[in-house]
This record gives sequence, structure tokens and C-alpha cells, in this order.
Amino acid sequence: MSDYDDEFYRSQEWRDIREMKLAEVGDECEEEDFWCGGPLHVHHLTYDRFGGREHMADLRVLCQIHHEEEHKRGFDDTQPRRYNDRWKKYQNERYEKLIQKHNGRTS
Repeated sequence: MSDYDDEFYRSQEWRDIREMKLAEVGDECEEEDFWCGGPLHVHHLTYDRFGGREHMADLRVLCQIHHEEEHKRGFDDTQPRRYNDRWKKYQNERYEKLIQKHNGRTS
């Protein structure tokens, strides 16, 4: 990774893009139909528009395990998921839906 890449990944611009993608897909790994657990990463499918010009279609949300599989290498999670109010609300709603589904009720 170049110094520019490393600098961009630490920027507020990347954090904003990352948050938009996480919100778009519902804060879950796109490899599976459920939250795999662990930190979520935003993976670049292409680097054609890398550096702040990314389209949401250029990105994919993966849990750390699936991201490591995609790149065939390990990652140090330097951007842990921020547990803000939006995230907590989403997790609570998701939990309630899972409980209702388990009990045979749907909303």
C-alpha cells in the first residue's frame, strides 16, 4: 500500500464513504445473509475511482474474515465499527426481527 493509500484510508473523506456504504447495505457482511460477527470492512471491487471518487457500486461490505479471504491475507482492523446510536438502533431492530422470526411471527 502506498503512502497515499494509507493516508486516504485514515481520512475523514474515506470514513464518510465507508459509513455511507455500511448504511446502504444495513451494516452487514454482503457475503452472507447475516452478520458474520467481528469488524466490518468496506472492500474495493475496483480501484478505478480510488481516492474519494468511489461509487457505491465500486464497494462491498465484508466482515474481516471474508475480506481476508478475498485478499488472501490478514488485516489489522484499524477502523473498528463505531457503535453510534444509529448502529445500536439497527442492531436492536434486527434482534427483535430475529426473535419474532424464531417465534414464528413476522412484522
